[in-house]
Amino acid sequence: MKNTIKITLFILLYAAVAVAIVYFTSISGATPAGADTMFYLFRADDVYHSIRDEGILYPIWNASWYNGVQISRYWPPLCTYVLALCQAVCNGSPYLGYLLFVGLLYFVGAIIWLRIGYTHGRPYLGAFIGLIWGLLPQNIFQIYSEGVLVRSMIVAWLPAYVMAVYDYFYQDRKYSLAKMIIYMFLMVIAHVGYAGMVALVVALYMIIDRIVNKISFKKMLIVILAVGISMLISGIYLIPSLTGGIASIDMSQIMASYFAPLKYTLNPFLGWHTTMYRWNPDCLSAYFGVVLFTLCIIGILFARKKAKPGFITAFITVCLSSSVAYPLLAIMPGGSMLWMLRFMSISICFTLMSFLFWDTARKPLIIIMCVLLVLESFQCWAIIPYHKNGETAEQRYDRLLSESLLGEGRDITVQRATIAEPLGSIDIDEVYLLAGYEYEENSIHYTQGQGAQSAITYTNIVQLNQSIEDKHYLYYFDRCLELGNDTVMMSTKKFDPEDDEDELKDITEAAERIGYKLYDENETERIYHMDVPGAFGIITEYGSIGIGKGNTNISLGFPSVKETEDPNINHYTVEELSKYKTVFLTGFTYDSKEKAEKMVKELSETGTRVIIFADGIPVDRTTGAQSFLDVSCQQITFNHGFPELTVGEGRFDPDLFPKEYSQWKTVYVNGLDNVTGTFQDGGKTVSFLGTKYNENIVFLGINMFFQYQLTNDETVGLILQDIFGISTEDIPDRKVVPLEVETSRDHIRIVSEYDNVNTTWAYHDIFVSDAPIYEDNHLMFVDKGETYITFKYPYFWPGLATSAAGIAGMVLLIMLDSKRRKKDLAKGNAEEEVKEATV
Repeated sequence: MKNTIKITLFILLYAAVAVAIVYFTSISGATPAGADTMFYLFRADDVYHSIRDEGILYPIWNASWYNGVQISRYWPPLCTYVLALCQAVCNGSPYLGYLLFVGLLYFVGAIIWLRIGYTHGRPYLGAFIGLIWGLLPQNIFQIYSEGVLVRSMIVAWLPAYVMAVYDYFYQDRKYSLAKMIIYMFLMVIAHVGYAGMVALVVALYMIIDRIVNKISFKKMLIVILAVGISMLISGIYLIPSLTGGIASIDMSQIMASYFAPLKYTLNPFLGWHTTMYRWNPDCLSAYFGVVLFTLCIIGILFARKKAKPGFITAFITVCLSSSVAYPLLAIMPGGSMLWMLRFMSISICFTLMSFLFWDTARKPLIIIMCVLLVLESFQCWAIIPYHKNGETAEQRYDRLLSESLLGEGRDITVQRATIAEPLGSIDIDEVYLLAGYEYEENSIHYTQGQGAQSAITYTNIVQLNQSIEDKHYLYYFDRCLELGNDTVMMSTKKFDPEDDEDELKDITEAAERIGYKLYDENETERIYHMDVPGAFGIITEYGSIGIGKGNTNISLGFPSVKETEDPNINHYTVEELSKYKTVFLTGFTYDSKEKAEKMVKELSETGTRVIIFADGIPVDRTTGAQSFLDVSCQQITFNHGFPELTVGEGRFDPDLFPKEYSQWKTVYVNGLDNVTGTFQDGGKTVSFLGTKYNENIVFLGINMFFQYQLTNDETVGLILQDIFGISTEDIPDRKVVPLEVETSRDHIRIVSEYDNVNTTWAYHDIFVSDAPIYEDNHLMFVDKGETYITFKYPYFWPGLATSAAGIAGMVLLIMLDSKRRKKDLAKGNAEEEVKEATV
């Protein structure tokens, strides 16, 4: 009876704290807060309206973001549906649903810790950890700063999973294995990557526990099998999510941003990146905590054996999040997915779990640590209330619309809009205001969105952002048109009206060259708009084409060059390539060198100019030499800059390399029939430019184009234009044509009067059409007539078969483990009887 009263009181306390969190969040004036929060609310709102308005339980496709996006394929569905349920409970308000969700996260996490404490003989410590779990700085940071609601949701039940693992090894409880499988399955369908991170930390924990406590190797294998079975059970979702999209993107650059010096992740005063004080609500910084780190060290030194492995595990993972560890982890197989700052909450969970199981810890130590954890948790009250101005979400968004040109840009957009952003500076409020706020009434289609790594048009968007960063404005506006944007909005905050007057003029001239007009502007924003006949498509003819891994860089400086994804030259034909004036080969590959060389010769004889970047010539698998068409490449290194270069009859000194590229490792070429570019090296004349067989096969060495890309050397630019036979001012020939377009959550209908029309919609492998459709540069093309497209669930049967196999595997594993447990129990009873008989 006493326990029941105590538990009830604790639950009421948790409920009161949850209500307080919801209240202070609601009056913050920044709700819904967090960089990614609106990304989740947008998807939840789409699911909510899909179910309520159209009866579609699992919407596959959404037209608003990324020229059409598979909304639940690469973004796991569990969190979306939980948020949609919260929205439904709150009478359809996504903002009230968000507040309910935040309150539930705290309450569920607290209840789980309370239950763990009571079932393991540490009720008060478990209740205390439950009280502070949702208020710890790192967990608050995830919700209110990062806004990664799905990780916050997983963290709420993460202790239950870790507890199931511990119980399996030390208590051998009947349902521990089934719990592990279910919890991991939920993690996978919530966030595959984070589930993998949890599995990695558990694997590390088991290895340490094996060393310290000699835990059963057989049980370790069963836990690993349980993780695999959880993945299999989620196969109906997992198989499609691992095919294409984010699975095909290089994550190494993203990985680098998820490490930080320990002097910040353990510093209770200063945050990483911003170096702001942690009680500043704008301090966006991961934080493990000096108190928890101290507890880890004390636990490693003094805790009993069963509690020690968790402390060691947390200590190692925190140390691996340091910037010092990045170079080591980056070269490991699969290392590009080790975003170590995301391991923080997992490390905290293992620390607190070990603290709970350290039943020999002295009371003074427990009290001191609890007091310090409470003091450290006070940081949350600097983040949750924020401005404390009481402004609701609707009021804030209406104010933002009135203070900017976004509302006007949204009103004039006919088909699609984009916002010109340099790399990494996309503002989620702007995204949401255009293609999320008043979702069913006034929002428009938008080229960007949130979570670009999962978009089919990811590389297109990266190119757009890079072109703004590198000031290739002609390319930018041309590709905006290719993506179907009739409205382009641009922030001019970084420009000084006087100092940057010429650049602002260049931007407008580039826009007008493509067909956009300056529609409106203020001190910080501009709107460019193109008059269009309604929904439209584009018919395009490119003058040149690039093949190979480096072809997108060429297109930035020379917009008339068509980008391609397939680097294999054997996959192209002479007939296909001969329609282009110039073909660039840079970082290309081939299946057959002989066939590739033959095709290039035949192509040059048609009059097409072939530019071969020598640095990107493949290494011959037979000879080990970097050669093509009997032209060989030789390694050379320049320091700080090129020597004097001779091209034709002229000589010039190119600009120096940027400091970070002072050691310029590149190649020169031997075997040219006609040398047109040379330099002197050690008294010898060395060739880097010339032709082979005829004047249309040109080899270019010393990575000259990359030097131009880095320095914008005008002289080098003019020489390259002469070599390439095209100008930086050349653009593709594009014709805007009217289309009749109808979209819904379950179909797209397009009527065209022309063949080979770029519809500007992203092409997806889920499309099923009654007429031919095809893909080019990630966009869907149609021919004359009506094209009706429906959507199929991707890889349904392989996914279903995988899930069925996972369920069967789960049943079999639980049955086998049950036999093992009974056998171990019988063996233990027999040993006890022997001991008693001996006594």
